[in-house]
Amino acid sequence: MLLVPLLILVISVLVGGNNGQNDVIVTRCCVPSQFRCEMDVTGGYTDPVSGMNTFADRRVRLYNDYDLNVTRTDTDVSLPSGVSFVHSELTYYDQHISYKIDGSQCRPDRITAAMQDKCIPGYAVLVTTGRIGQSGGDGIEVATWRYVTSDNITILRAVSVEQCWPIYQTEQSVFSGGYSRMTYMISNIEVGKFPDLITKPDICTMT
Repeated sequence: MLLVPLLILVISVLVGGNNGQNDVIVTRCCVPSQFRCEMDVTGGYTDPVSGMNTFADRRVRLYNDYDLNVTRTDTDVSLPSGVSFVHSELTYYDQHISYKIDGSQCRPDRITAAMQDKCIPGYAVLVTTGRIGQSGGDGIEVATWRYVTSDNITILRAVSVEQCWPIYQTEQSVFSGGYSRMTYMISNIEVGKFPDLITKPDICTMT
């Protein structure tokens, strides 16, 4: 199954939606337990110590497996020297470890973060509803929710009403003088299990 939202239409839904005032029945829902997709990631952050700004603008391939509490991201990297490679991050949240993989190099990092919630939290506020595409069977009803996480990150999260597929998300936070805002535009969703994507490569060893 594939979902390819038109980015401009998604933005118009979020900004100029119906504020929940239509005939669509909207309830809090949970995204699929296993799916892969592509994400256009844009945004940046300000370092609280140096005051330097860092910006992000990249396309990422993501796989989530909520049953196993594992995620994988793959990003194509091109260096000024002309060298290109794929940067992968394979994160096992139950084991509190993430493997950063670049070609034949693998670096394990200990983490404390939790995997993003599978479900829209009970305290989330419905911001707006709208439609992507033409009216009728080809359109996609979208609900956008806003909530603040326990570590003070404000999230705006849009999902399809019928199947709860993720479509769009922004994350904004202020921390110790720093600031971060990231936007994730999601497309090409494919629901299903892909065990090969979350198998730890032989080059990775835990330290």
